[in-house]
Order: sequence, then structure tokens, then C-alpha cells
Amino acid sequence: MRKGYPFLILAGVLFGTIVFGGKILSTFGLSVYELAILPFIVSILVLLPIIILKKEYRIKKDQLPLWLLYGFVEAVSVFCEFTPFILGLPVSILVLLLYTQPLWCILLVTLFLKEKITAKDIVASVIVILGVVILVNPFGARVNNVPGILVALVGGIALAGWLVIGSYASKKNINPITIRFAESIFQIGFLIILFPIVHIIFKNPSVTSFSFSYGWKVILAIVIYGLFSQTLSHLFYFKGAKDAPTMHASIIALLEPVVAVLLSAIFLHEIISLNIIIGGLLILAANVLVIKK
Repeated sequence: MRKGYPFLILAGVLFGTIVFGGKILSTFGLSVYELAILPFIVSILVLLPIIILKKEYRIKKDQLPLWLLYGFVEAVSVFCEFTPFILGLPVSILVLLLYTQPLWCILLVTLFLKEKITAKDIVASVIVILGVVILVNPFGARVNNVPGILVALVGGIALAGWLVIGSYASKKNINPITIRFAESIFQIGFLIILFPIVHIIFKNPSVTSFSFSYGWKVILAIVIYGLFSQTLSHLFYFKGAKDAPTMHASIIALLEPVVAVLLSAIFLHEIISLNIIIGGLLILAANVLVIKK
């Protein structure tokens, strides 16, 4: 086993708290923009003292084009991760479209990173996507929500872009703290720049509203979510992606829906059906396939 895989597994587990935690926070009335910005502010505040004290972790001028691209891709990814749910798209369809990312990763890795895609990578990608399809069981859901479907599909492409760019930055020996801090800064910047356009297109308070008055319980929930789901998960991913093929990192990241389902069953009392068990086992089998030498 490569030394990066344990970090990727930890990242995949923590990624599973992103959608689950987003569901919990949405019950407090947080909009998509609040979900996309507030946890990233937590990341910035947590990492800022380290950035100040450690000169080598600071953003360098020659890296600016990379962070601009990464910030934009991250802004699109986060926005598209929560908006379809607000627009009424069934969660099963949303999850399925988001987690088509291995297919897009194959394309992006081949075109831009020039990494070799092996037959094992393709087989593992097919297995993991089949596992997601069986796990979310989207066939009984109504799919007449065209805006929600398009946003979720863009989210899947953006998620693949986030994984690939993060892997690229890690392999360039950029510290995970620097990567996470930079993507947070530029992601928030792009969300602010795009706010007028998003407001005009959606005209939905559940998407663009922003409050500056939160109770202490909501603030505590945002801090915990930002620390574990949106900071530690990313740091683990960047650490692991340095020593693993990008396709392997993208497949291991799909531990996320398995963990999300388990958390929903434990804390939200959702039923674990046979399709969830089978789909989860297939996703785990794909992980074993790419991890095992």
C-alpha cells in the first residue's frame, strides 16, 4: 500500500460528512451561499495563524494562476453541491450526478496531467459508479427538474476538476495547508463576484440569502462542520494525493456516499436497504482494487 492511501481513506470518510452536515445546517435555515462561504471562513481563521508564523506556507506570486483556477472550480463545485437540493431535485439523482466524477477524472487526467490510465483504473471506475447507482437507486425518482439536473451535472464535472487540480498541486510539493488556505480565499472571492449573477438567475432566498445573526448553537455547528468536513478532510486529501495516482484518489474519495448513508441511518434514522448494502460493498471493492498492489 502506498503511504498516501491511509490519508485518502481518512479524507473519504470525512468527505462523507459534507452532504450530511449540509443537511443538518440547512435545517437551521442556512442558504446555499451561507453553506458555501461560512465553513470556508472557519478554514481561513484556523489556518491563518500557521500561515503567518510559517513563511514557507504563504501563497507565492507564481502560483496565482493556479489558485485563481482552483478557487473558481471550488466555487462552482460547492455551489452545485447544495443548490440542486434547494431546487427540489431528489437527493438520489443529485448524488448520482455528482459522483459521476470518476468518468470526468479519466478525461481530465488524460488530457492535462498525462498520467497513465490502466485497465485496473477503468474497471475500478466502472465498479464504483455501478455501486453509486445501486446505492442511491435513482430509478424510482422523478427527473423532470431540468435546472436541478444541469446544476448537479456541472457539479460532478467541477468536483472532478477539484480532485484533479488538488492532486496536481500536491504533486508539485505545495504544502496541504497552503493549498487549503488558497482555495478558501479564492473560492470565497469568486462566490462574492458571482453573487449578482446568481441572484438574478435563481431569485430564490434559499440560495442567495445571507444573515449576520446566528444563535450560538448554529455558530458552534458551523465551526465543527468547517473544521472537520471542510478543513481536515481537504488536508488529508492533499496529503494523500501527493503519493497516489490521481484516479486512485478520485475513486477512494467515493467512500463519501457510503459514510453519508451510514451517518443518515445512525442519526437521521433512515433505513439501510439491500441496495444500499450492495452499492456500498461495490464501492468498497473498488477501493480495495485500487489500493491493493
